[in-house]
Amino acid sequence: MNPIIHDLDKDRIVEKIIIGGRELDISFIPVGISIPLLGKFDKYTKSLKESNVVNADGTVNENAEKELSKKPEKASENINLMIEIISMFTEYKDPEMTKEWIEQHLNINEIAKVLMWIIQSLTRDMKGESKESKKKLNGNE
Repeated sequence: MNPIIHDLDKDRIVEKIIIGGRELDISFIPVGISIPLLGKFDKYTKSLKESNVVNADGTVNENAEKELSKKPEKASENINLMIEIISMFTEYKDPEMTKEWIEQHLNINEIAKVLMWIIQSLTRDMKGESKESKKKLNGNE
């Protein structure tokens, strides 16, 4: 009888980003880093709500820019939290990609994109999305 082998690596959705010429796999975020990342992200979303950038339902306030201009220290705090979340992830994957490295290699628009991709990957993991689940969803079993 042949053994049943469940290869979790083959079932992962592979997604990579390139930052400053360095390639990072964001499709696999181990639970050891996921929990601290989610804690930081929770702090970040609370900060956004406190500064009236995000509405109670999670949507961006249409007056977000005006709200942040009233509280530049809050804007700075939010950007620092974004960088902390990203660097927590990047440093785990590549020890040379520290907070200081991120600050020197990404602009604010890129920071927002990378943060979004990391959160999407975490969300996908929590929902249990994989290549196999995508096939089933699309009717390609």
